[in-house]
Amino acid sequence: MIRFPSESQKPDNHAALTTYLQQAMVPRLTASGFSCRIAANPDPCSGPFLIAKRHDGDGLPNLLHYGHGDVVHGQSEGWRAGLAPFELTREGGRLYRRGTADNKGQHLINIAAMEAVLATRGHLEFNATWVIETSEETGSARLPHSYRGCS
Repeated sequence: MIRFPSESQKPDNHAALTTYLQQAMVPRLTASGFSCRIAANPDPCSGPFLIAKRHDGDGLPNLLHYGHGDVVHGQSEGWRAGLAPFELTREGGRLYRRGTADNKGQHLINIAAMEAVLATRGHLEFNATWVIETSEETGSARLPHSYRGCS
């Protein structure tokens, strides 16, 4: 997930934002029984949304997971020698790369936990919806409007 340079501050980076959703998020969620849809943002300056849903049964609780797939601009000139924003570097017990903590690491933790539950139980015991936006770092343009229109 962190290998994708999904910088939303770059106006010409919409393809990278979409690629992150298509190649990092959709395969993992689809493998866990989610139906996935990538929706264009009505704001032409903002990146797309991923809406993924899994329905395990009527009457079960509904869990909404929100996250963002965009990262702060890499600012490669500001990284010290030996480090780069989109190359994973391990130094001792630390890992360095843009997006590991905000927000892609959290996606991976939550997806891996869900996969472990599915591997053990075969079901989640709740219905789940994921909304992943790709413009949080630029202000989440049109998020409330776009999500209300989802079915």
